[in-house]
Amino acid sequence: RFFGTAPNITATIKFGSDARLSDTPEQMQQRLASNDDYVVSPNVDSLVLTLQNPKPADLVIVGVRVLLGNASQQHVPTELLLFSRRIKVTEGMRRWYDIPFTTEEAMKAEKQITITTAASYTSGNAPIIDSVEVYAQTKDAFGWKDKQKGKPAAGTTPATTGKKDAAGAQERPGSRPLERALGSALNIMLRCSGDTDADQVVAHLAPI
Repeated sequence: RFFGTAPNITATIKFGSDARLSDTPEQMQQRLASNDDYVVSPNVDSLVLTLQNPKPADLVIVGVRVLLGNASQQHVPTELLLFSRRIKVTEGMRRWYDIPFTTEEAMKAEKQITITTAASYTSGNAPIIDSVEVYAQTKDAFGWKDKQKGKPAAGTTPATTGKKDAAGAQERPGSRPLERALGSALNIMLRCSGDTDADQVVAHLAPI
């Protein structure tokens, strides 16, 4: 699978939709788990589908796959809308759309996800979603606590303050342009007097 080791948890997801208000979550789940059934919008403008995480305390949904164009290629929507993304759909084609979530999206979707379609390519035809697969990770495998605290990922180095000089060395945070200018002046004066150990004098200057 495109999520690597992420398990498929579709069978435990609670689905909701504006399409079939009389269906129970179990009936909706059966429709979307089967390639022989589908969910059709009650209007021609859009279709709204909600997915509830069955174990938000333990699991993080990391992506979904959406099947379109299976029941009818005349009811394929022009776009899928998820979080702040607009995913272009191919007209007149049966296809699975793989949608892995970013870290930020996965954390926003801790309890519920909403998938919305645009209108179908064929004017007057209500959009259809044929099937949905949902993938998740445990919060431990996802690194939920560290990501929630904003800690850097493993193997990365925290950003440093202060700039590097031409040789790549880190400048002291207390360095100031005036301090460096004074150091240069002292170097000239001390070298003219025969004393070249100016750096020791500059090192004891208080930051300005």
